[in-house]
Amino acid sequence: MVRWARRTGNRDLLRDGYIAPKSNHNLGSTVDLTLVRLASGRELDMGTAFDAFTRRANTTRARDRVLRNRLILKNAMENQAFVNYFREWWHFDSEEPGAAAPRRADRLLRRAARSNVGRKEACRRALVRQWASPS
Repeated sequence: MVRWARRTGNRDLLRDGYIAPKSNHNLGSTVDLTLVRLASGRELDMGTAFDAFTRRANTTRARDRVLRNRLILKNAMENQAFVNYFREWWHFDSEEPGAAAPRRADRLLRRAARSNVGRKEACRRALVRQWASPS
């Protein structure tokens, strides 16, 4: 991602902190994910597209249903020892970087698929998009 940002003239994404020079994605201790409605498999409305590098993607910069959806995701992940990157509602780092993080994320996702993650049936499953971003 760093090379891409430099090559394509998107250095502002580096400057503004949307793309890190070194990423925990490469270590397997960071996941990007969203919520999905089980019945239809459709993603819930989170207010912005995934990897939208704008202020609107800040986790708490939303209202009504979008804010509720983001906070459901954030709370579920925090309950499993992940920390949200405030500028990206989809981005979560493990509090314990390293090999334990992918296993913990896998357990969380299986549990989320069986329960309602604290709110209605609409939020029963989390979908992980884990990206390996070259540094």
